[in-house]
Amino acid sequence: MSNVEDSQEIDLRRKRINRIKKAVIITVMILIIIPIVLCIILMCKVISLQNQVDELLSYKEEGRLEASIDVYGKKHLRVLSDNDLAQKQVQIDKTERTSDDLDGFITDNESDSTTEGETPTSTKEMETTTPAGDTQKRGYGKTVYLTFDDGPSQNTEKIISILEQYGVKATFFVLAKDDEESIGRYKSIVESGNTLGLHSYSHNYSEIYKDLASFIEDVTKIHDFVYNVTGIDVKIYRFAGGSANSTAVVDIHECIDYLNTHGYTYYDWNVSSGDASGNLLTVDEIMANIETDIFRMNTAIVLMHDSASKTTTVETLPVLIEMLLDEGFEIKAIDKDTATIQQILAN
Repeated sequence: MSNVEDSQEIDLRRKRINRIKKAVIITVMILIIIPIVLCIILMCKVISLQNQVDELLSYKEEGRLEASIDVYGKKHLRVLSDNDLAQKQVQIDKTERTSDDLDGFITDNESDSTTEGETPTSTKEMETTTPAGDTQKRGYGKTVYLTFDDGPSQNTEKIISILEQYGVKATFFVLAKDDEESIGRYKSIVESGNTLGLHSYSHNYSEIYKDLASFIEDVTKIHDFVYNVTGIDVKIYRFAGGSANSTAVVDIHECIDYLNTHGYTYYDWNVSSGDASGNLLTVDEIMANIETDIFRMNTAIVLMHDSASKTTTVETLPVLIEMLLDEGFEIKAIDKDTATIQQILAN
């Protein structure tokens, strides 16, 4: 019996030891796994915060760029408007326009040929019967293109819904975002009849404008990304920061030459909402920024942003559209026939 008891005791001891070993192993594994999981969570949060910081810095930089670009652009465009023929020759597609199209496609960025309240005198406009009151509106005979950079975002659907409510279209210059929601938003832009334009793949100015090869790579990647998502060969482009941005190390004329030779048409803006500011502007502030310039333009391209943080831009949109329609402006989306607004002109 003693041997049997000894054997049982040994078995029990062995089992206790095995249980202790298992407990120790499990404890060690937990102690190893928990820090790893915490590190992964922390890394994800750091990446998320870094993306937010990069976005804020990007908007801050873009806000500074817009201020300098607006000054440069307006001076540059005023020089052109001193000579109507030169303005028409620069802004009209030389290979596709005839002399009969000039009045329809010129981009007289200053209202030098038509003063406020004066009826335009092009043949096409004279043949159209228009109520006398409409000719007194500040936007009569003028066209506005609403454009949104940096999307798609959670605000894209809201913007599209507002545009549909008023029966107007806009242009979205997009970045590359491969999450499921964003993929659906690219398609929504197209399916709703709005225009899809290319903005940038990375939106990292220091990378995009490092040299010509980097610029070409960014353009190619955003083009191919949009094509793979939508099946559309998009050739409408907007430089990150505009063509007159001051951060480019590469000669921007080389970038322009690349776009020209590869069938791209780029569009800057001549009216800025100012919503790229690091501070969230109010509806009144955004409207004031737009109204500062828009009434002086015969053809206005308005810069706004489609970003999750730009909530007041969405709130401003109905107010802006109603004002434009009430003032007699025609609101259109950019297409292949749209005359260009370019702060640095294409050759």
